[in-house]
Order: sequence, then C-alpha cells, then structure tokens
Amino acid sequence: MAMAKEREIQLMTLIANGDERAFRELYDLYYTPLTVYANRIVGDLDIALDIVQNIFVGLYSERERMLQISSIRSYLYQSVHNHSLNEIKHQKIVQKHQQETLKNASSQKANNVNITEDVHEGTNTLDDATPEELIEYAELQSKIEQAISSLPSQCQLVFRMSRMEEKTNDEIAAELNLSKRTVETQISKALKRLRDVLLSIIIAIAML
Repeated sequence: MAMAKEREIQLMTLIANGDERAFRELYDLYYTPLTVYANRIVGDLDIALDIVQNIFVGLYSERERMLQISSIRSYLYQSVHNHSLNEIKHQKIVQKHQQETLKNASSQKANNVNITEDVHEGTNTLDDATPEELIEYAELQSKIEQAISSLPSQCQLVFRMSRMEEKTNDEIAAELNLSKRTVETQISKALKRLRDVLLSIIIAIAML
C-alpha cells in the first residue's frame, strides 16, 4: 500500500538527514513488493533479492539527494524495472558467451585439443569477480547462513527444503506432516529474519 504523500515527504527528509528508523520504515514497506516485482521480470528470486538490495544500498548511500525525488514509490519501482532489464541483458550476454565457449570446446575436442580449463573459465560466472567482490560475496553468504542457522529448528528445516532443495509448499507439508498454511507461515518468518539481516548489511555497506 502506498503511503500518504505527506508521510512520504517526511520520511524522505528524515532519511536525507541519516535517520535509520525512517529508512527501516521505507525498507519494510517496499522490500517485499519490490522483490516480487523484480522476480516477475527476471524469474529468479536470488537475483531479484540482489537487485532490490543494491537499489536500497544506492538509495541510502545517496540519501542526501532524497528530496530531489518527486515520488519515492515511482523511483523505486522504476529503478527495479531498469536494473531487472539490465540483468536480463547481462544474463543473455553470459549465456551467449557460454554457448560460444561450449561450441568452441566441441570443435577443439574434435581436434583432440584439451580445453577443459577454458570451458571451466567460460562457464563460471564468478571468474570475472575481483578479489574484493569475492570476499564480499563470501561474507554475505556467511551472514545469510548464520541467520538461517539461528532460526527455530522447524522454521529452518522448512526454509532449507523450500529454497535449497526447491521443494513446493505442498511437498514440504506432505513430507513433514504439516498443513500447507504452517509451511507458508514458517517460510514467511524465515524471510522476515533474512530481510532484517539484509537491512543491516545494506546500511553497513552504504556507510562505507
């Protein structure tokens, strides 16, 4: 639900002055719908989460300019839209590169040329990352894993089955002898916990 214009201006003013509570209110209001919107475009929840996180990092980093935004809702959705389309373009380039690499690999194999290392480099998207990016990625994954491990046992199990084993809510309910509603509630609790962790990371990154 969109906030009243008066409250929006008030929040933007507070955020521009570095008020973290105001930023949390804005984050809590838009995080989930923006993630859903991004996921509809890119079709990958992990990528959608990254897109939304990066947008909020940028927003808080440039918070002094908040009052230049006429509508924060329009700004956020437009940012997600643009970032999502850019991500799709990037993925297409990566896929094309992988296909060309595999095609070249097949051709060279026919000539008994060992290009195993080249194929590995062409298909591993982390190979292009800088050492700093790899460290940041590892730290983020560590924090997320810590957050998941801190969840109550049933909540943690349900979340891992959903996100890591990619099982449907119906499959999880049947396997654990739970109602589908209980499964949905446990996943919702886990996502809220991860959202809070990501918010702290966003603010920490933006303050660097």
